[in-house]
Amino acid sequence: MAGKKSERIAVLLFSPSTLARQMITGLLKRDDNINVIAEVSNRSELVDCLNYHNPEIVIIHNQSQNNSNTLEAVRLINELAGGAKPLVLFEEYDKDFELAALETGVRGYLPESRVKKDLIRSIRTVSSGQMWVRRAVIGEFVQQLFVKLRSGDYLSPSLHYFTKRELDIILLVNKGLRNKDIAKRLFISEKTVKHFLSRIFKKLQIKKRTEIRKYF
Repeated sequence: MAGKKSERIAVLLFSPSTLARQMITGLLKRDDNINVIAEVSNRSELVDCLNYHNPEIVIIHNQSQNNSNTLEAVRLINELAGGAKPLVLFEEYDKDFELAALETGVRGYLPESRVKKDLIRSIRTVSSGQMWVRRAVIGEFVQQLFVKLRSGDYLSPSLHYFTKRELDIILLVNKGLRNKDIAKRLFISEKTVKHFLSRIFKKLQIKKRTEIRKYF
């Protein structure tokens, strides 16, 4: 059953390629729960749309591996529309770029070869609060997050993914503490610990606490 208009996922598409915009928009219009609210081709148009519209997802088409411009667009989106979730489309998998994109604040990415098959699924996944990234890369990304956590660097854009409280709980789970002990250590209830663990499982795409340890 299609969702109501107010519940549709508002998508803003940013690509310098007219053909790419036409192809992506045509693909997205097949889903009644996705609403392409605007298409832009350059930075100026992107700024105007972010100021005027309220997109939930911003798709950035990284044409010809122009990585620096793509990451700058992500920073701009996070600055002007903190509630929007950037989703990058790029030519092929590149671990260094994937990690840099996650660090900058991307919520998901997809190679062009997977767009027709997975773009709509990735949009739904990112809209639900999860990340659409390769599992091997997210493992390395989380490890980098904890290096920053231990050094006291909490200002990274990557903390869009995990709150300070979520990171605290992950650290304590990794030390082997039970929910009861975590609650005492953080001065919160066990119910609250379970709530945070549920959010952490969803973000890490795991089902049980023992899987957290594979990241460390």
